[in-house]
Amino acid sequence: MYFSPDQYASASKAFLEPQVAAFAAMTTIATLSAERIFALNVAAAKASTEGSIIAARELMALKDPQAFFMRASALAKSRCESLAVYNGHLAEVGTFAKAEFAKLTHAHVNDAQNEVIAFFNGFSMHAPPVQKT
Repeated sequence: MYFSPDQYASASKAFLEPQVAAFAAMTTIATLSAERIFALNVAAAKASTEGSIIAARELMALKDPQAFFMRASALAKSRCESLAVYNGHLAEVGTFAKAEFAKLTHAHVNDAQNEVIAFFNGFSMHAPPVQKT
């Protein structure tokens, strides 16, 4: 059996449309993740700048070297805790993106597999019967 150009174009379109839809969905997921990371980074930069200004004022006001170093140590610990919270939020964004990509990919693979099976089932129905000799 031979395919006509219209059949070939229709089959190509049927296989291409899900690819484009999946790519658009992946782009949406990536854009949402990038927006969340950008917002997280802006908030972290703002908090860091404000914290640095406050810390500098506090440290400049201290006259005793021992109090200075104790306060500096406490501020460093606070910064480390803030960094851990930031890393947690960043990991949440990554986990979200990974889960969404996995769901999308799984669904797309299943759809593609079903399309291929349907295509070959349709092809075999129109194939000439095999003659035994």
